[in-house]
This record gives sequence, structure tokens and C-alpha cells, in this order.
Amino acid sequence: MILYKGMPEQGTKKFSVYSLILANILVVVMAIVGHWPLANVLWVYWCQSVIIGIFQVVRMLNYRPQTPGEITVDPKCGWSPSKTNRFGKIFITLFFVFHYGLFHVVYFIFLAGIFASPLKVFPIIWPAILIFVVNHFISLLSDPNEKKASLSDLFTAPYKRIFPMHLILFFGVFLSSFTGLGDPTKEIIGIIFFSGLKTVADVFGHNLKHNYY
Repeated sequence: MILYKGMPEQGTKKFSVYSLILANILVVVMAIVGHWPLANVLWVYWCQSVIIGIFQVVRMLNYRPQTPGEITVDPKCGWSPSKTNRFGKIFITLFFVFHYGLFHVVYFIFLAGIFASPLKVFPIIWPAILIFVVNHFISLLSDPNEKKASLSDLFTAPYKRIFPMHLILFFGVFLSSFTGLGDPTKEIIGIIFFSGLKTVADVFGHNLKHNYY
């Protein structure tokens, strides 16, 4: 999808990246102003990763190869509106939901074992989560390469998207749980430093995903 037909492809890519950077900056500002511990920021980023998966499901269900023929994971085979082919697309999408969801369930248990449950901090962090919902909706609308993708591309792209980000998140878990952050000044420095690294990884993963297909 493209924001509007008159916008060049390069312009849509830049707009999507700029909105991602802005979203990360807004979350950092909210964390500092609200005196959040780094753990709250980590939960926001876990939710962002889930949001990425949800929007990818939308892409997969919206998959329409441009050439006629049967639907497979290869776009060269194209699309046919038969029940069998629709079932195949839905099956692959459900398998993605299971696979991607299982990873995040395990990740959730890992984080919840170290920090407080996100249910306790959700009333505080929900505006930051909403920021990333808006950001990834913009990304969905401004993806010029979506029609070039196969189902296999759409299945694997989110993992390439989140891998750099989660490497930094694990560093954030270490930083928060093993360095004894608790002092407000240390928390602010930790959030700025960690979120800066995460934003760089976020943009890298975003470009990797959207240039992948």
C-alpha cells in the first residue's frame, strides 16, 4: 500500500522511517517525563514487537500476487480465488501466528520473571503502545514493495525486522536487572542510552524488512 499515488516510492520509504524515529523519540520523552523505570520501556518494546506481527498478519491476509494462477509461497505462481488456495493462504498465516506468537509468549514469560507483569504497568505505558500502533499503521500504508512479496517473504520478513531490535532489548534486560538501576539519574541515562541503541537497531531492521521484499 502507498499513502497516496502521487508520492514517489523513495518518499514513502523516508516518511515511514521518519515516523519510526519520531515514535521512538516520543516514547523516550514520555519515559523521562513520567519517571519510568527502564523495565516499563522494555515492555513497550515487547508490545511493539507484537504489533509488528499483527500488522504482518494483515499483509499476509491481504496477499494478492499480480500474475494469474495458483497461490503458493512463490509469487511467480500467482493468485487464484479457489477455496483450496484461500485455505492455503489462511493456513500459512495461522502458522505464522502460532510460530511468531509462541516466540513472544516465551519472551513474555522471560520478561515477567524478571520484571513486574505488563498488566500492572499497562495503565501507564498504553499511550506509548498507541504511538507504535500509529507508526506501524503508517508503515503498512507506505510500503511500496508489498505487492512484490511472496508469502514466504511475508512470513520471514518480521523476523529480520525484529532480530536487531531484540538483540538490543536483551542488552536492556541485562542493563536493568544486573546493574542495579534505581537511582532516577541512572534510570534516565540508561533509558536514553538504551533507547538510542534500540532506535538505531529499529531503523536498521525496518529498512532490512522493507527492502527484503
